[in-house]
Amino acid sequence: MTDKTDDSTIEYEYDKPMLAAVQQQHISNMGNAANQPEMKTSHDNLKVKTLRRSKRVQKQRAQETEEKRKQRLQTDAARHRLQYQQQSEEEKQEQRRKVASRERQRREQETEDERHQRQLKDRSRAKRRREQETDEQRLERQLKDTSRAKRQRDQETDEERRERHENNASRERQRREQETDEERLERQLKGASRERQRREQETDEERRERQVKNTFRQRHRRQQNSFLYGAALRNVFSPESYHGRMDIICQHCNALHFKDECVSDRQDEFKQCCHYGSVQLPELLPYSDEIKALLQGTDVESKTFRENIRSYNSALAFASMGGSN
Repeated sequence: MTDKTDDSTIEYEYDKPMLAAVQQQHISNMGNAANQPEMKTSHDNLKVKTLRRSKRVQKQRAQETEEKRKQRLQTDAARHRLQYQQQSEEEKQEQRRKVASRERQRREQETEDERHQRQLKDRSRAKRRREQETDEQRLERQLKDTSRAKRQRDQETDEERRERHENNASRERQRREQETDEERLERQLKGASRERQRREQETDEERRERQVKNTFRQRHRRQQNSFLYGAALRNVFSPESYHGRMDIICQHCNALHFKDECVSDRQDEFKQCCHYGSVQLPELLPYSDEIKALLQGTDVESKTFRENIRSYNSALAFASMGGSN
């Protein structure tokens, strides 16, 4: 009896920590369940506060004057510039990647009209900014653009470089095709002035390098020309061949053929003109008196007409095309 009581007492003492742990877990779960609605309510309140603040800011900006708006933009720009200067290089690169990713996603979702409007606004904004910049700012911008373009070109592959050259050439060709005579003259004058200024500012080493490149380019051009001249001189002309008169008439369409075009079993029908009569051509209308006079040489314009008759024929000819339907 005593041993049995001791065993039950030991088991009860052993289970007390387990019961306490279970009760503690139950109480904790009840506490979490009670806190969940409170957390959800807090999150909803935060969203409501954010929306209210956004609406309040929009209302304030809609009522502000142009001067206040300009002052606010300048303050924001100065604050952002200061924050950007205090960032490390890694943080700057990460920020650029995020901005580029957002801009790329936004441009992928825009329509053709939105893209056109954005490009017009960008061009107008860039034009105004460049008109207001000083000579030092212009020089600094050009140096930054040159440095950025150089880094991009150093990192591009051969395929990307070839694609860039083709796109630039196509864009430049389209732009020059659309420019007027005055714009072309102005472009040529600006190009000549730019080239003259560049040569005046180049060093002796740059001048020697340019002259070497020009010499090599002209030598290559002369070699290409001599190769073409040699190919033309080496061209062998085939001897003349005479196939007789074109006096064999097709019995179906009355087309004229050479005697060598005749097939042994079909002496007066041909495949080239009407496919052995399977294609029925309507009869030709009679020539007008003007055409007759031009062809017979009785018109004052007959000489000019006969000299350019191939051009007229090419301009008015129709290509023969096959179709399934």
